[in-house]
Amino acid sequence: MSVKISVVIPSFNSEDFILETLYSIQKQTFKHFEVLIVDDYSTDESVKLIQDFCVHDNRFKLLRNVRKKGVSGAANTAILQAQGKYILRCDADDIAFPERFERLFEFMENSSVVDLAGSFMQTFGREERIWNAPVSSDEILASMIFFNPIFQPTIIAKRHFFNANLYDENIKTAEDFELWERKSTRSKFQNIPEVLVKYRLYSHSTSSIYSTETILNSFEINLRAFEKLNIGLNEREKKIYFEVINGRTNYSKLSLVLWLSKILFLLLRSSSGVSFFRKKLIIHKVVEILKS
Repeated sequence: MSVKISVVIPSFNSEDFILETLYSIQKQTFKHFEVLIVDDYSTDESVKLIQDFCVHDNRFKLLRNVRKKGVSGAANTAILQAQGKYILRCDADDIAFPERFERLFEFMENSSVVDLAGSFMQTFGREERIWNAPVSSDEILASMIFFNPIFQPTIIAKRHFFNANLYDENIKTAEDFELWERKSTRSKFQNIPEVLVKYRLYSHSTSSIYSTETILNSFEINLRAFEKLNIGLNEREKKIYFEVINGRTNYSKLSLVLWLSKILFLLLRSSSGVSFFRKKLIIHKVVEILKS
């Protein structure tokens, strides 16, 4: 049976949790996969643990970077060697529910127009709750001016989606959001409204989602998505925008109302080619901010 899914796992000093992650993959109800674990120049015992694991299951393969490339570079190393019809991402410290691969494979096989799909996820460790996400492609695209609407540890994509555009190795955080936004005008996204991944939150999690660097990088991508609406912002308005989407502001209520009202007006007049439904979703979000 040919490989249907190539699982890409960047790994750096992951000795504490990598085996738990690999066992969760081994227990998948869907069996036709390969796992490409890329060691990104680790200094702990994770390489030995992975090597020993691979000996007992030939679907698991260890690749090693000769220098540290970061998450983007490690992921690209695996993507370039992947043999599967689909690429599936997994962090080295997360846990996949047993039916994750089966549900994602079935969805992609039955949704030929979708290039990349994610799902909801359940956090554990420092915080335990369900993280939901926008579901439809229009909702996802509309959300990009406010936040990253696709959780990278949950995604599966057609291999050509990645082959055409790899991760930008110059970006060390929010590299996933950068790729989604870069491909947003030429790709179809969707999130499955099911929890298929347990996402570990602790002080050394792979994804530093709350770091200053991630917040700043994400805002640059928010701006890129915003510019596609053909709405110009001056520097003061960019500062208001940054504070609004990050849930804090030093500006007066009147300043916020005037700025958001301007956005609504310009959005309605915009000839950017954005669908009416997507504009409607953005307007709904802006109105929610105004109410708050």
